[in-house]
Amino acid sequence: STMPPSTGTAPFSTTTRYVLVPTTVLDPDGHGYVNGLKTGDFEIFDNDKPQKVIADFSQLPLSVVVAVQANSEIEPVLAKLKHTGLLMQGLVSGEEGDVAILAFDHRLQHLQDFTNDPNKLNDAMQKLTAGSSSARLVDAISESAHMLKQHDPRNVRRRVIIVMSRDIDKGSEGKLPYYFRQL
Repeated sequence: STMPPSTGTAPFSTTTRYVLVPTTVLDPDGHGYVNGLKTGDFEIFDNDKPQKVIADFSQLPLSVVVAVQANSEIEPVLAKLKHTGLLMQGLVSGEEGDVAILAFDHRLQHLQDFTNDPNKLNDAMQKLTAGSSSARLVDAISESAHMLKQHDPRNVRRRVIIVMSRDIDKGSEGKLPYYFRQL
């Protein structure tokens, strides 16, 4: 009897318990990442059979602009506002995040560029003074959005604006964009 010629490879099989499936989810336009997804939001199939999904989600680092009203109306709460700088880094942004501080009255003042140094954030908040009677709230929000976009041009971070202000605009040059009015 003759044996079939050898192909040089023997068939083999193996079993694996876990398969790594790196996944990134973008918004419908493909411009930004979708955060907050849970394992129930995903389905994985192997040979048309649903598989159990065990996930280790990593969150994108956070970048925050704190826009602080710095006009004459803040005089009564100025001392309390100055103490918020130390809270920003750990409680708001976490270890991987960073914070910038923008003060506004009739001016827009960049008190601190993006940093994760709590001492720099504290020092910046100590510079806060009560200014004029103006409050360019709309301009401050627009500038905050611009700062975040410049800081993260590839859109790989979560972007947040925290506004410490009354809800009254006094003197902005810009108009509130439509998408802000929908919030």
